[in-house]
Amino acid sequence: TQLNIGRVLYKTGDYDGAVVAFNKAIEFTRDGDTDDALFNLGLVLKLKRDFTGAIDCFKTVIKHPPTNAQAYFHLAHAYYYIDEKIDLAISNCEKAIELDEASLHFYWGIGNMYEKKYRLSPGKAGEAFMRDAVKTYKGIIEAAPTHRFAELAKLRIANPHSRDQWLER
Repeated sequence: TQLNIGRVLYKTGDYDGAVVAFNKAIEFTRDGDTDDALFNLGLVLKLKRDFTGAIDCFKTVIKHPPTNAQAYFHLAHAYYYIDEKIDLAISNCEKAIELDEASLHFYWGIGNMYEKKYRLSPGKAGEAFMRDAVKTYKGIIEAAPTHRFAELAKLRIANPHSRDQWLER
């Protein structure tokens, strides 16, 4: 099927070919269930830095049913790359976490989103976001001390270039 062809092309790095295949899968789906193709198309578009296209795909996927935590996370991740959409990134990542509280990947993502919001918010306005980021990273470390995201969180907290040096650790 075109969906499987798209997946193979995606995994082999032929993103343009994958876009064509996923679009064909969407076009030729008879039962109206295009969410899998749309989700995969969104992933490819995100890799191609077409964040608006990726956002459109993920927004369609979360409409039916609105319980796809991965779609919410990838929607958040696409919004992350558009500075003026960072609040939408955070709210969609929060929804992903609400749907799947066990995903350390989602927590790592929202920690990064809080840090970006901090960088985009001047002065005291952003300080709460850095505190949220550090709190999130500490939660990852506590939940799974040997996980790769915990190791990354430790590095992020210890980074001297980060503005979190003044925060209580």
